[in-house]
Amino acid sequence: MKYPADMLARLDRLAGKIGISRSQLIRNLLEIALDDAEVLESLGVFTLASWIRAMKESMRERRDDVLQTA
Repeated sequence: MKYPADMLARLDRLAGKIGISRSQLIRNLLEIALDDAEVLESLGVFTLASWIRAMKESMRERRDDVLQTA
């Protein structure tokens, strides 16, 4: 995967602070994120968050359409 340079710098800084590789930090962060996502999914919040994100995107698109025609 490719990451923006600023994100790589942040990852490197954090990994260096705790003495692990960038790859290990990414694995650790991904594991934490997956655990959190599964908890949210079990509570029904994951689906709600996905719905809210889709609604916000739809609203942005409509706003952009209105602004382009104005």
